[in-house]
Amino acid sequence: MTSMLLAGETVQGQLQDLRGFTVWGDASNFTAWNAPNSPLPDAMSQNCNTPAPGSPLNPPCIIGTGVRTGLENPTRHGARSRHSGGVHVTMGDGSVRFIKNSINLQIWRSLSTMQGGEVISSDAY
Repeated sequence: MTSMLLAGETVQGQLQDLRGFTVWGDASNFTAWNAPNSPLPDAMSQNCNTPAPGSPLNPPCIIGTGVRTGLENPTRHGARSRHSGGVHVTMGDGSVRFIKNSINLQIWRSLSTMQGGEVISSDAY
């Protein structure tokens, strides 16, 4: 449990963007599909109000298809913060870590699950 993500930061959306709103279960979480603060867009099932390109209000976002097609997850929200260089996460042992945006994507995904049973050195993130 020491090297497993328990919780982490998300950026609360503005206007009608629901990301980060705890009252809507699908928006109060994040996945490890994309790296932290990825420039790739989050995929939402609805209410994806992205202001003008380059606006700091909301992270990039697209409306997902709602259909699973193999590797595609119809809704996915990345871990995001307004910090430079990464996000804060809470690990399974209760410790708080700063995860760099540059983390290897496979390590990031491995941190998000116990299923693989990997032992991941804290030097990797």
